[in-house]
Parts: sequence; C-alpha cells; structure tokens
Amino acid sequence: MGKIMFQKILIAVSLTDITEKAYPYAKYICNKFEGENHLLFVARIGRDNLYSTPGAAVETKNEIMRNAEKELDKFAEEKFKGDYSKKTVLMGDPADEIIKYIKDAHIDLVIMGTHGRRGVKKTFLGSVAAEVITRSPAPVVVINPLRVE
Repeated sequence: MGKIMFQKILIAVSLTDITEKAYPYAKYICNKFEGENHLLFVARIGRDNLYSTPGAAVETKNEIMRNAEKELDKFAEEKFKGDYSKKTVLMGDPADEIIKYIKDAHIDLVIMGTHGRRGVKKTFLGSVAAEVITRSPAPVVVINPLRVE
C-alpha cells in the first residue's frame, strides 16, 4: 500500500459547541496533509432548537444565508486564521448537501463533529454524521464532543 495523501479535506461545521470542540482535531489533520481545506456549513431552518442556524428566526432565506455566511467568516478567521482554501455556505438537508459537496469537489477526506445523541432524540432527529458516514464516497473522521475536552 502506497502513502495515503488527502489533497482535499472537507471540514463540515455546525457553528455550535460541537464545532468548537472538533475544530482543533480538524486543523491538526489538515496541517499534516497540507492540502486544500474546505470549510462547509449547511444552513437550514431546524426541526427544533437542537438545529440552530444563525439567523433561523429571520424570515427570508437570503437573510438566513447572509447571517450564516457572516458566522462562517467569523469562525474561519478566528479558528483557522485564513488557513483554508475555500469556505462555503449551502442551504438544504445537511447530509444531502455534504454528500453532494464531497462528490462535486472531489473531496478525499471528511472531518465533522457529531451531536452524540442517543435513544429517542437520535431516532426522531436522525444523525447527519451517520448519514454522511453511510453515503460518503470519501473516508469520514467523526469527532464526538462528549469524548474530548
């Protein structure tokens, strides 16, 4: 087996405390491979408070997208200090949009956090991470914020 190289790494962010705990691991992995780092946030009007998109209380999709872009810009500059190749905000079902992005951008590795839900909440709300793991054509690294400090 030859040396594994990840030239395009996708960091799927939720702009929540999950992202806060997961980003140091994502940044470390990205620095090791020195490839293109893509930051992606998928905005949606949530099913409940567990899925909060910046600006979700605002009425128009354009305002939601503008607020989400502003939040992703802030996160990218604060945490990655410009050390990324591309940042993107999309709107739709997070798992579907992440999978589409992986395919369209020819991503080699995906890094994302998980909510760490169990039981009824997981059954009712589903799991974006589980869906991405199941459908992704690229390897997926999932960071559970409940397991890291």
